[in-house]
Amino acid sequence: MSFRRCLLALPLLALVASASAVEFDEKLRAPLVRSGAELKPKLESYVSLVKSVQGREPLEVVSNATLARDHFDTVWSLGRLVDARQPLPELEALGFVAKPNGSYTINTTDHPEWRPLHQSLTLLTNTGVMDGSAEAFLARGMSTEQLALLRQYVADHDLERARDEGKLKLGLAANKVAKKLQKLKRLDDNFMWSYIYQKSLDDSEIIHRWASGLLQALEPQSRRIIASYFDEQRGSWSISPTPVEPAVKYERDLLLRPDFEQLVQKAFKEGTL
Repeated sequence: MSFRRCLLALPLLALVASASAVEFDEKLRAPLVRSGAELKPKLESYVSLVKSVQGREPLEVVSNATLARDHFDTVWSLGRLVDARQPLPELEALGFVAKPNGSYTINTTDHPEWRPLHQSLTLLTNTGVMDGSAEAFLARGMSTEQLALLRQYVADHDLERARDEGKLKLGLAANKVAKKLQKLKRLDDNFMWSYIYQKSLDDSEIIHRWASGLLQALEPQSRRIIASYFDEQRGSWSISPTPVEPAVKYERDLLLRPDFEQLVQKAFKEGTL
């Protein structure tokens, strides 16, 4: 099992906003770290926080907004350093293994803190994964009624639709700010990094709320069954360098297109955001 990297991406509007977000926050800046030595204490703090909640009720863990935000920010910061092709020997003790191409991998079996449950739960939106997991859930003691509730939650709460709605709302809001700043000749890289960061952050928050709602819809025993099932999955996680300059230019050019609103509205209706 592996997780999609939630940093820069070139597809239209890439990773974006929470379903409730309608405004772009000009004052919110992306975290900035300059070295592995500077990032290491932040990673260690996140790992310590994960360990402090181990063994607690799964809903309590998944609904922990601080834990989810710390995970997002540490991965974001790590991604920026990897993009810059910074050597990160300080992170070896935390399980990150450098590869010749500048990427890093981590064994999530040995380091499950990098496989948060709220992200694993999104796999259940895949019909094949749901069907395969359902057999395991029933074998572990989940009732057919609880399994039906699980399936119903996934069917009634369209995660991809919620993410697309977030993409649309934040994109339209950022477009207005970008055009205003462009007229004032103040549209700089700080704005672009804030925009890229907020897109990824808001998308992460949508996933987090969706996963919290899923567990809340179930009884405690079913939550524990699901958590134990995903805890036992073996896999790895990787993060690779992204060509930063082309990505930022792409996002900037897209935001400033005169037909931006029409473009994203059309993409939203077609389900291609």
